[in-house]
Amino acid sequence: MAPLFEILDHVTRGVCIPGVALSGLLLVAVAYLQWNPASRPHLNRVSFRLLLYALITKCVQANARY
Repeated sequence: MAPLFEILDHVTRGVCIPGVALSGLLLVAVAYLQWNPASRPHLNRVSFRLLLYALITKCVQANARY
């Protein structure tokens, strides 16, 4: 049964690493938009902030796991 868990671990890492990379890229894009004064009013929404909190939490959990 050990090889099965090893394969599962590799698959999980294979999915987690691109997810964190894309989330980080999205967070950088949001930081750039937040820096632009013209787009700030559009980013000031509760649902958007919740999305950002979820992305940050995903990155922290993925980094803590591996």
